[in-house]
Amino acid sequence: MRPTLLLTLAVTTACTADKSSTGDSFADSGTPLEPAPDPSDDPSSAGPYAVGVTTFQFTDARGKELTVEVWYPGDVEPGTAPSPYEPTTLTAAGVRNAAPDLRGAPYPLLGFSHGFSGIRFQSVTLTEHLASHGYVVVAPDHPHNTFMDLDIDAVPQVVLERPDDVRHSIDELVTRANTDDPYLGGLVDTADEWTILGHSFGAYTALVLGGGVLNYDGVLDYCSSHRSQACNYISDLDPDALEDHGQADPRVTMTLPYSPGLWYAFGRDGEGLQSVRRPFIFAGDRDDVLEYDEEARPTYERLASPKRLATFHQAGHYPFSDICALLGTLWDECDEGDDSWADVPEAQLHTNTLTVAALEVELRGRTELSSWLEPSYWDDVEMITLETE
Repeated sequence: MRPTLLLTLAVTTACTADKSSTGDSFADSGTPLEPAPDPSDDPSSAGPYAVGVTTFQFTDARGKELTVEVWYPGDVEPGTAPSPYEPTTLTAAGVRNAAPDLRGAPYPLLGFSHGFSGIRFQSVTLTEHLASHGYVVVAPDHPHNTFMDLDIDAVPQVVLERPDDVRHSIDELVTRANTDDPYLGGLVDTADEWTILGHSFGAYTALVLGGGVLNYDGVLDYCSSHRSQACNYISDLDPDALEDHGQADPRVTMTLPYSPGLWYAFGRDGEGLQSVRRPFIFAGDRDDVLEYDEEARPTYERLASPKRLATFHQAGHYPFSDICALLGTLWDECDEGDDSWADVPEAQLHTNTLTVAALEVELRGRTELSSWLEPSYWDDVEMITLETE
């Protein structure tokens, strides 16, 4: 289902949904669980689970307050209307504060990092699709870097803090899942292994958490001779400040960056990307924010094998998100009437398909879905070229 939106930016704080919504709490459930539904053989379609979504706030070990969205398999009564993502009216399929569907628990754990001036629920078409296939997705707002609170002066600090925003949110989710939390209890057991996804600035965050070794000498060198949007924000970083912030997380076993760039943040030759674990890159070849030939393609080339790259032809920076639904009038690529750009709903469909297929094969060992990850499978899809190495 494609999200719809009537955005009301005048509202600056999200309303908290009534906690008396669908289902019984985890603590109250004393009846044996039914068997888990059979997994889907079609990663392009919604999975066998309804989608629950909930929001929590907490103060992490740094003393930083974070707001976090979580998508999960939900116990939802048929016919229940989906919930808007307040303070917008963006609506897709998720039902707020649904009781967890624990038939297939514990579920694989995924972290998601939003883009520059995005928001934690900027990619609901993807995150809800993942939850329907039996994944738990955790996405924090990066303070001072959402469209609700953007502070340009804070960007250098945000760059440093982003990985720990996700890491601490993952750990807090696990803590809550091991209690009788009515929405999160029982969904996961540990964070010994998890997967990181991220869009744009969040793709950089994903590459860091997924094993990349930062070396900002590359930023200073690259930005001294290149003028890019990224350089405008990160060239003033102090490399010594890295010592005070967390970087790669050894528990991350797979890395999925969407519209990535900033390969030069990992050394003058991007050599720090060699240690990123099991990367699968998604990029549009008409990206004019992080240009494909200058940012995404070089990022892929500097990664170690095994790796994958899905190039979306005539696609820009945003079809791997729902920003076109949220703020689409700002960018030509979001104009449904402009046939020179890739169709956003079709790009989202293929993104969902490839993401679920990769996760099912890599995390659940479902080799029967491997054909969806063969470049030849996509030969007849004009929008996509898939490369593997």
